[in-house]
Amino acid sequence: LVTAFESSVEWVRFGGQFAAPAATTGDGATTIDNDTSDGDHPPQPPHTGNPPTGMTATSSDLAPLDGWAAVIFAAGRGTRMRSSLPKVLHPVAGRTMLSLIRHSLQAAGFPQIVVVTPDQDGPVAQAALNGGAPVTQIAVQAEPLGTANAALAVRPLVEDASKLLFLNSDQPLFRPQTLRNIAEQHEQSAEPLT
Repeated sequence: LVTAFESSVEWVRFGGQFAAPAATTGDGATTIDNDTSDGDHPPQPPHTGNPPTGMTATSSDLAPLDGWAAVIFAAGRGTRMRSSLPKVLHPVAGRTMLSLIRHSLQAAGFPQIVVVTPDQDGPVAQAALNGGAPVTQIAVQAEPLGTANAALAVRPLVEDASKLLFLNSDQPLFRPQTLRNIAEQHEQSAEPLT
């Protein structure tokens, strides 16, 4: 995964910090725009309008991935952030980390997205259920008992899925096509895990 991720994002510098700029399409899909410089000027901040045609993969561009469900781990407390805002709700390139990864999954064609949250009605759960991704469900991991326990929390919701993709919500800059490539690579392999 790390290799696929690193090769799918070019980092640019904004005000002393590195970021991968994002573009949002009219249907809410988010993509990474790798070319923000015209050669004579420095890279520009993330744009808020619609990107040019052909710049993004949207939910209408990629066929649904039959039998797949994607699970986003978002129940962590984020205590090292020293912020009252949950880690997954911090903005990256103008959107929350959770929103970025959820919309990339949707645009990649994942028919079911489950977000593991620390509670049923807190800010992470509300953010997971709001924002234009009708296929999103939540599973609650009330006690922070690790990733395996979080994976067990989604089991009742993904019983119909034959293949699962697990993602941490604090790695939000996957392009839809990269996520799609991971799923297709797994389907072509005879391995139980990729």
